[in-house]
Amino acid sequence: MLVVAVALHPASSTSSNPATACKTMAESTYLMAMWGCASTLTDADKERCVDDPYAAMDTTGKACVQVTGPGNCSALGLCERKSTCYWPPPVDNREPYFSQAELDAATQWCGKVVPALIFMFFSLVIAGLTAVAWTQNQIMSDGVQGAFQAMDLTFANLNILSSTSETKHVNNF
Repeated sequence: MLVVAVALHPASSTSSNPATACKTMAESTYLMAMWGCASTLTDADKERCVDDPYAAMDTTGKACVQVTGPGNCSALGLCERKSTCYWPPPVDNREPYFSQAELDAATQWCGKVVPALIFMFFSLVIAGLTAVAWTQNQIMSDGVQGAFQAMDLTFANLNILSSTSETKHVNNF
């Protein structure tokens, strides 16, 4: 994965755009995790204030967790969302783990890297399977040839035994 990141974003890149700048392994992993999280969520899943089934409940499980700060949900008569890959656990002044600008940069970057990773992964799998099939073919060919050689030897021995017993049988008369 690091090889692809370096290949697509050379170290000499001086771009200030986070979507095209060179990424370290940690940055690449973070961007892919962010993109994966956002890709699996709907707009409704990104809402902070929700009804009971998705709400963060207190230890009794009967009341919503109350937090303060801008956009708190108790003022709206709703509950704070449980923590997800997008929302951290409910705390005062709660903000999502990543902003829309970061998500846009991750989406743009992963749009370039993920297809290359998928191509490389499947190429390596096909190369590995081809290597295994080739070595197994060699072993099986040797085994099949060995089996035919053993059968030839067996038939030759049977032929010798039968011809020897015929000559003994003819000589006895």
